[in-house]
Amino acid sequence: MINVPEEVEAKFRAAGWKPGRLNPGYFSNQATSNSHANAVLQKFGGLNVGTCGPGHEMATSNIHFLASPTPAKSIAVSKWQDQLGPLTPVADAHNDHMVVYVSEAGEYYFFTDPDEKLYFAGLNFGEATCRLLLGRSFGPEVEPNRSFKTDTLCVRT
Repeated sequence: MINVPEEVEAKFRAAGWKPGRLNPGYFSNQATSNSHANAVLQKFGGLNVGTCGPGHEMATSNIHFLASPTPAKSIAVSKWQDQLGPLTPVADAHNDHMVVYVSEAGEYYFFTDPDEKLYFAGLNFGEATCRLLLGRSFGPEVEPNRSFKTDTLCVRT
């Protein structure tokens, strides 16, 4: 289940979200094999949440949730697929300089377009959105072809 964290709920509401909202442009025949990605796209697709500016530990980011699945965006993270499994894009962030991905296990990752790096973003939707909208530091960089286990991370929400 995807929940909006209380500490960023006002930002989601300002963007037009409310509990029970469904993306009017998302149809079940568009579904991907990733149930976590489908839930995000169905609930938040098309919303633009937050702004870029000063944050807690780094700049805050805006999040533009994709209106529908966009498989072509997965090409950017193909070199991590062997170690993390398929990553499905669910949003663009930071004025389109980042892409937010979710794994089939429900873990979130940020791909930074300018330097083409992948960062662990959180074990769930709440952690990832709080990092972006509040300007909290990203998790560790995920290096291609190196061991990376999220179950050993102590992630602050």
